[in-house]
Amino acid sequence: MTAMPQEPGTVMHLGTADAVRRVAAAGDDDQVVALLAASPVLAWFALPPHELRSILTALPAEKRSAGPLAGLGLMLNAGSPQPAPADLGPRTAAINLGTDYFQLRMQGAPQAALRQLADPETATRTSSALFDTTGGMEGLFEVQSGITLMLSGSLHQALAAFTRVQLNPPPELPFLLRDAHVKSALIHAQFGDPRQARQALDAAAALPRTDSWVEPGIDAHAEIAEILLLPMGTPDLVDRVNAIPLASVGELWPYYVLALHTAYARAGRHRDGASRVELLRNAAPPRRPRDGFPGSVFEILLAEDALLRGDPAVARTLLAEADPALFATRLVAALFDCTVGDLDAAIQRLASLQNTTTGLRQLDVRRLVLLATVLYRSGDVDACVGVLRQLHGVHGGLSEAERRQLPAELWPLARERVAGWPALPPGVVPIDLPQPRGRLTTREREVLACMAAGQSREQIAATLFISVNTVKTHQRLLFRKLGASNRAEALVEAAHRGLI
Repeated sequence: MTAMPQEPGTVMHLGTADAVRRVAAAGDDDQVVALLAASPVLAWFALPPHELRSILTALPAEKRSAGPLAGLGLMLNAGSPQPAPADLGPRTAAINLGTDYFQLRMQGAPQAALRQLADPETATRTSSALFDTTGGMEGLFEVQSGITLMLSGSLHQALAAFTRVQLNPPPELPFLLRDAHVKSALIHAQFGDPRQARQALDAAAALPRTDSWVEPGIDAHAEIAEILLLPMGTPDLVDRVNAIPLASVGELWPYYVLALHTAYARAGRHRDGASRVELLRNAAPPRRPRDGFPGSVFEILLAEDALLRGDPAVARTLLAEADPALFATRLVAALFDCTVGDLDAAIQRLASLQNTTTGLRQLDVRRLVLLATVLYRSGDVDACVGVLRQLHGVHGGLSEAERRQLPAELWPLARERVAGWPALPPGVVPIDLPQPRGRLTTREREVLACMAAGQSREQIAATLFISVNTVKTHQRLLFRKLGASNRAEALVEAAHRGLI
């Protein structure tokens, strides 16, 4: 079911656009200024950006640089900064505040944009918890801050921002409420609870559609969420994602890339998916390296693909280029640790992610599946069973897609030790995570790091506060595990395995 209005032919007309066009065509500059200043947010969404820019440009400089019109001009001319007007009302001050973070976000720097809005409530929150008294400014900034939080990876805060719009919707701007529902659905469809995503999409579909220029973008984001909610085995999944116009996706393109990667994976076309992601990466969308999802999504997905095909060295390089604080980076980094046999590091990473994934069902399932795998490979079978029971007890039970995430090595244990664990459906093959070759101890990893730094045995002994003979013993064990006969071969093999 696609998220469309109940009556697709019924569109709510935004009359402000007609009024502004009439007075602009008549050359009545004062009336243009009065209409735009009275409802700057409505004018922003009613008039397409190119048309609003043309109307503002036609005004005398002294009129378009005063009051809310100056803020509209700043938002229209990202990349051409102008001095913000001083001592204007709170509505204009809010527009000016938003301009800076809006420009940063459009440049693919959501973390930097978020720092610009360290206290957005000061500029946007009204004294009323029930009625919007800002002409839609509060709703606009809640949606925009929610998008910034989505792109930065702060999903709980993003959902809170969209919920505030739902609690206090601007009456003249129904598309803001629809947008808040759709963005919430997109978060849940990709990372959270699919049932909540479905509810949000249904709520969005029940709202009136307008003739605002933002509606196609909302439609594109709703379509991404709809695709993610389709059941396993749905035909033409990849074609449906590829049919979404990238121009309508806009700055939420990282979520499109995530959905595209998911669609290819569900279709069993992993190699094609990696090629498509690499193609989009080469297209160079706006992004600042290591800044949130825009600066990390390609590296994260390609690193995961590299790990699954047994190439940890490539994964290590890619992960070094991703935002280290982003939850998605940390999850794939834990998978990397598991793949190369650094199980203690994997457990620590996964434990540190618990607060982040709690409340986001799909993320938490993925974290728990990986934690169970790491515990099993470390030999702690009882702890692994405990995590498997936690997975089995999730609300509503595990879906088929969620069960498929459990590696093949854990299915016999789950069936034996977890009461009620279902059998795999006929023909379904669980994933098979690469096994580490010759797992190194913590001390062996330390010795290897020193060797990679070019230290002699004597220097390694001094660095690690051990004897030279102990260093020799660790090196012999290292060489054996790496299948090497000398230091140079050991370093080459360690690099190939992604250990250094």
